[in-house]
Amino acid sequence: MGKGDMHSIDGRSGREAGLSFWQFLVMLVVIGFVALMLIKTVPLYLNEMKVNAAVDDVAQNGRLGHDASVYSIRRALQDHWDIDDIDTLTPADVGVSRDTGDGRTLSWDYEARTNLFMNVYLVIHFTGSKAMRD
Repeated sequence: MGKGDMHSIDGRSGREAGLSFWQFLVMLVVIGFVALMLIKTVPLYLNEMKVNAAVDDVAQNGRLGHDASVYSIRRALQDHWDIDDIDTLTPADVGVSRDTGDGRTLSWDYEARTNLFMNVYLVIHFTGSKAMRD
């Protein structure tokens, strides 16, 4: 090997392989954005899981049969809302409808929104329904 040769013993050039500053910066921004989205969306989905569990518990409650009033159903939901600290909707937002077969269905349909940054918001639409046990 001559004095001016830039090749190392293993045959690679003297230039290091790896990320440039700009590639690293873009990768950091992408990772940061994904982390921000996870941090902002996970609480919304956890809250929806609490709503789903609360409505399911009330729908499967044997004491609230087909003769239960809408008030008593919403009161039972409010108890779950108080315990689980559900704040994206109220028990009044849960619809109580009577099916054709004299059964009842509890349904919900709402949008949860959270601020990402400045005036940019993330909006997630949740919907679901549970048939009440007689």
